[in-house]
Amino acid sequence: MDDKIGAVVCKLQQRLGDDYEVRIVDVTKNNDTVKKGISVRKNGEKIGRIYYWNGEALEAFLGDVESSPLPNIDFEMSLKKQKDNIVAILINAEANKERLKEMPHRKVEGLDLAIVYKIIFKKDSEGITSSDINNGMMAMLRVTEDELYTIAMKNTKEYYASDIKSMTETLNDMMKESQDIVEDIPETLFILSNETRQFGAICMLYPEVLKEFCEEKMIGGVFVIPSSIHEVLLMIADKNKADVGYIRRMIKEVNNENVSEVERLSDSLYYYDVATDTLRIAE
Repeated sequence: MDDKIGAVVCKLQQRLGDDYEVRIVDVTKNNDTVKKGISVRKNGEKIGRIYYWNGEALEAFLGDVESSPLPNIDFEMSLKKQKDNIVAILINAEANKERLKEMPHRKVEGLDLAIVYKIIFKKDSEGITSSDINNGMMAMLRVTEDELYTIAMKNTKEYYASDIKSMTETLNDMMKESQDIVEDIPETLFILSNETRQFGAICMLYPEVLKEFCEEKMIGGVFVIPSSIHEVLLMIADKNKADVGYIRRMIKEVNNENVSEVERLSDSLYYYDVATDTLRIAE
């Protein structure tokens, strides 16, 4: 595979010419997964774009790269410039232990998760241009982790409002084109994310979200299933009767079979208790 990517890089360099630097890079993503990428940077520019070749037809890939210009973005690394662009996301602490050595972060009390930070440089119909904040970038921003946390949580809650939908509503939305309607099922399972459905698991840490959900449903607490880094499931069930071990096994099975490694959040099961206003790993 490396030889094939090398050939793609050589061909792309020929097509783009000497004004660009094209090289293979190792990109560390969620859960310390490493993916081979192709970095394309115009000479004189600080930041370029990374493309991923997945074995598709060479001409089609080269055409896609040539037709997608490098972002015309101001990458100035100052707090004044980037303060409103800093957001927070949730990842698994243990599965990202190597990556976290290079990133400002904070462990979430009672959970096996960590909050990390990202700068959204550009967001439009073509997608998102962003970068994880590493220790070097934090130094250039001249902020502490505490300051990053305060800024990021404020921005994330403001720009990416939480959204809760029942499983019935979600399935019916998915089936609109086929005009199949899912009959009402017991409303015991809900999806919590943000309106963009990107990195929405952080919504479970927004103040009042879980508390207001429980008060609306008139329940004393709710199980939280970490479906992925993009969303979590809220499951209404009797805490004293629920088979926590069985639910954990199901979470692990679904993660292994249906969730890509780069999007996995955790194999744990969480429980939010209204009386103590705490979210913890379920025992």
